[in-house]
This record gives sequence, structure tokens and C-alpha cells, in this order.
Amino acid sequence: MLCLLLLQLFSEFPLSGETRTIRPHEYLAKAVYVEKIATFVKWPKECGLANQSNPFVLGIIGDSDINLYFEEIYTTQNRKIKQKHVEIKYFTSPGSITDCHILFITKSMEKELPRILSTIKDKPVLTIGNTVGYAKKGVHINLFTKGSKVLYEVNLIEIRKSLLHVSYHLLKWGKIVKPQPTKS
Repeated sequence: MLCLLLLQLFSEFPLSGETRTIRPHEYLAKAVYVEKIATFVKWPKECGLANQSNPFVLGIIGDSDINLYFEEIYTTQNRKIKQKHVEIKYFTSPGSITDCHILFITKSMEKELPRILSTIKDKPVLTIGNTVGYAKKGVHINLFTKGSKVLYEVNLIEIRKSLLHVSYHLLKWGKIVKPQPTKS
């Protein structure tokens, strides 16, 4: 069934039940995209990914139905990121964020976004969201849908500040966005 859903993601035809509300297959696709995006990112050596016994840590901040799909894919199905076991850590506030390789920021944390980004500033943490405007506000990669396709925006300026190295392959398929000017 997972293969069938993934095939539908990359087709030109709308999926059944097409509406503008978030659909379960959309959440599934976005959860899988996190793994695909990670293949195009290189973390610094001090992040411990070279050590095979260390897990890949996926942090999630905020409540969303997509969290269930992360659990299903990376815990129940034991899918790997960068050929490593995935440990999922849930955070409830910016102050609770600890070390992780990717931080997925849900829509429920939109008001806290500046504090979240400030907390991980200058750390090699890839931030990913799925909320309109997140990339322009400083999130590295923002997933969105257009018709039946999952696409992504990239904030290249913020990625370059993060100590992460991103392959041009990821950049050429994403929409590069300019950050919003900060209010003084």
C-alpha cells in the first residue's frame, strides 16, 4: 500500500477524494519527504552521524496529525534516515528543544516560531515545516502541496548559516525563497 501511495505522489493525476483540506496521504507523503530531503544534506562530523550506533534524531515540536505518520513510518515500520535507526523526540516548547538532526515544526507552533529558530540558531539542525510562510520566516525547508503533488520551498540564506551542506540536487527541485525582513 505504501508503494501505491508513493506512486500516486509523483503522478500528474489528482488523488481520489481531492479537497483542499489536509489528507492522510498528504501527511504520509510529507513524512516520507523528510527522509528523502535528509539524503541531500550533510551534517558536520561533530553531529555523530558517522558512528553507526548513534541514531538519527528527528525532533518534532508541536501537535499535529502528521506526528502519527512520523511514528508509523519511522517507529512502527522502522524506516531509516541516512541508513540509521530513527529516534523521534517530541518537544512542547522552544525551551525543551534538545539535540536533534532535523526539527519538524508543526503549524501549532507558528506563534512560537521566532523563539524556536532563535533556540537552534548556529546549530547544525535542519528545520522543516509544512505551514504557509514558514520558509520566508526562517525555516530551512517548507513542504506544501500543489494539486496532488508535494513540493518544497528552500530558504538558502538560513541553510547557509546552519553549518549544514545541502546538495544542489535538493536546491534545483525546490523553490528558493527570500526571507522576510526582520522587524526592528
